[in-house]
Amino acid sequence: MKTNILTLVITMVVGVILAGSLLAPIVTDAQHAQDVTYTNTASSYGKIYEFDETDENDTVIISVCKTGERSISINGTTYNVNAWQPVIVSDGFSIRYYSTAMTLSTLNGPQTIIDATITISQGVATFTNVHNSSETEVTIASVPVSWAFVYTPDGDYSGILTEQTATVYTHKNEIYTGNWINTTSEYFSGKAGDDFVTITNGNGSRTATLNWGGEYLNNGVYKLTIGPNSDDYSFVVDNAGEDYTVHPFMIVVPKEVVGTPDSQKGINSLYGSIVVIALAAILMSGVGAIALRRND
Repeated sequence: MKTNILTLVITMVVGVILAGSLLAPIVTDAQHAQDVTYTNTASSYGKIYEFDETDENDTVIISVCKTGERSISINGTTYNVNAWQPVIVSDGFSIRYYSTAMTLSTLNGPQTIIDATITISQGVATFTNVHNSSETEVTIASVPVSWAFVYTPDGDYSGILTEQTATVYTHKNEIYTGNWINTTSEYFSGKAGDDFVTITNGNGSRTATLNWGGEYLNNGVYKLTIGPNSDDYSFVVDNAGEDYTVHPFMIVVPKEVVGTPDSQKGINSLYGSIVVIALAAILMSGVGAIALRRND
């Protein structure tokens, strides 16, 4: 008798596992059958790194070089980089390649450089072997960093220059940005998930709310026009008592953005309940069978 009950329990567990493994992909396919995928054309591709100030092993060493050829080395792996690309965007500094040199902007201001080595460890970026366009070594103060977009050709994020206007597809507040504001001599940065940017100057930091516009595509995705003449993605800072609108010209978004139609969301919940109902039915039938065995 006990063996029969044990057999029923094992059979019931196996049935639940099999039913779940068979139903889950079918339901997932049904839920996403009407999804639309948008691709963001990039000036460069890269990866987002997150840094923890308490993690001693969380270290990235980056070398950028303009002497001979444009290149970037990340923890010993070297890639060639084209001109006119964002190479690094972060909340502490940014690097952009031009045709013959790079601009390195930190919380303390911009510099034109031809090479540098950056070590990011425990939430701090330190700069060594930095040379300006005259090949003179310069000193760059360390800055705190909690996240960074770093160029890599197989990265799943798009680094986009918007000086000439760019069309961007994204979920709301899914943009990373960071750079120096020449007009007010401040550094700003914005992280995906936040509806504000952080602005830093010699007097400390403050935040500014992001203006979010664009066309909502009825599937959780926005189509934004980002550039110097569009306020789809912008924020306002104080410029000697006057409002000044900043239009970020280096942004980072996912390479691919998936939108699920709003009309599908209710149906998707129903699809999800099918799995729960099916598994509950198997469990109830198994419990019923066990109860009958005990009553025999």
